[in-house]
Amino acid sequence: MTIVLCVIASLVFWLSIKLSGTYTSQEPITLEYKLPQGLAFAQSPPEMLEASVRATGWELLLQSFRPSDRRILIDSIDIGANPDGIISIRRAVAQAFANEGLSVDAMTDERIVLQMERVSTKQVPVTLVSDIQYEGGFRSSMTPVLSPDSVILTGPSSVLDSIAFWETDTLTLRGVQDTLWALALASTPQHTSLRVEPSQIEVLVQSQQFTEKRLYVPVQVAGTSRSDSISDY
Repeated sequence: MTIVLCVIASLVFWLSIKLSGTYTSQEPITLEYKLPQGLAFAQSPPEMLEASVRATGWELLLQSFRPSDRRILIDSIDIGANPDGIISIRRAVAQAFANEGLSVDAMTDERIVLQMERVSTKQVPVTLVSDIQYEGGFRSSMTPVLSPDSVILTGPSSVLDSIAFWETDTLTLRGVQDTLWALALASTPQHTSLRVEPSQIEVLVQSQQFTEKRLYVPVQVAGTSRSDSISDY
């Protein structure tokens, strides 16, 4: 029993020494943006970065048990004070970690470069992406009809200029027979500053039943003699 107590005491002593030392850790922090009215990002800015923070083992251990939601808001005040679009976030990041007793040594990005443009709108046709399978004996009777057949895009002009049409997410239908209406979702924009309206497209799918038969019809040939020959093709 004495040996066990000595081992436990040694482990506690060793652990306390280790945790009293200083260590570094990579910690994430979220970036949020609030743009002035009528402006949009020409290029999507970073949404998260990592900071190399320094603290004692005890502080890092406590931090692992304490949920944290570190966020930095870049708003119209920051943008107005930096007309060149280059915003330093070093101080804001250091303050966010200082509230938790952590010191920042390095960051993946100390400055954020924001490229902004005026918001524009553009109307483009919708292209249906579909995977439709019909019930046996049924086939499509006409091209699916979309309602509406176009969407309104809102975003920076440089992004809108490169868009000629907008696809839907894949509409999957099985066992289609007769006529039906379905909903297709407009695909989600990859650019964070781009909006699509409406987000749902109604699709009219029309089909008809096709029946295949084999008919035997008697043929009578008139105006021929026995010397004439007739061939079937």
